[in-house]
Amino acid sequence: MLSAWCVSTPAWTARWCEGRAGVAAASLACPLFAATHSSFTCSRRACGYCVVQIRRVGGVRELVKSPRPQDYIDPLKLPTTWDWRNVSGINYLTLSLNQHIPQYCGSCWAHGSTSSVADRLKIMRKGAWPDILPSIQVILNCATQTAGSCDGGDDIGVYQFFNQVGIPDVTCQQYKAVDQDCTPINVCRTCSPTAGCSAVTNYTKYYVSEYSSVRVCSPCTHGCVHGL
Repeated sequence: MLSAWCVSTPAWTARWCEGRAGVAAASLACPLFAATHSSFTCSRRACGYCVVQIRRVGGVRELVKSPRPQDYIDPLKLPTTWDWRNVSGINYLTLSLNQHIPQYCGSCWAHGSTSSVADRLKIMRKGAWPDILPSIQVILNCATQTAGSCDGGDDIGVYQFFNQVGIPDVTCQQYKAVDQDCTPINVCRTCSPTAGCSAVTNYTKYYVSEYSSVRVCSPCTHGCVHGL
């Protein structure tokens, strides 16, 4: 997801922290995410890490109802490696996608978040066929104010839309890499050779009951470390 890449790339984080090692925190206005983020903050921490935090606009927050894994899983009991693409020879991940066809669209935030839900569904269903792929195009059409558009967006807004509205699978709405109006035919449609295309009213939607972000510390190898 682009929003995560922008703030978690080690080189970017190091450059961001290097010029701000003498202050406790600093903010950056990032025009690319102006629609969904109000500021970026780099906080110096005593552990030797520079944590880049995002403040989101629009009231989009996490929704956590159950204990977080770090609260009940002993990290010492976790395997040293884990790959959902190969669990005893079985691939539990869904297909890889290209956000830039049939034309350019800055929707990596939507691709990453919907793919994570699709993968979770496949894992939950123990790899049963067929894969369930939530429609990315429905997010572009209807979650503009909550999540984003082809000009960029935010994964938390997608999960909020999953929770509050629900999203049909890709057989309802194919990816077009363009922002469209949120109308019934742009949520779920079917087409015939004689009558053209029309909206479908009876279709399955998928939801998430809770959601949150994964926060990762990225080691600062330049100025941030020296300023601690």
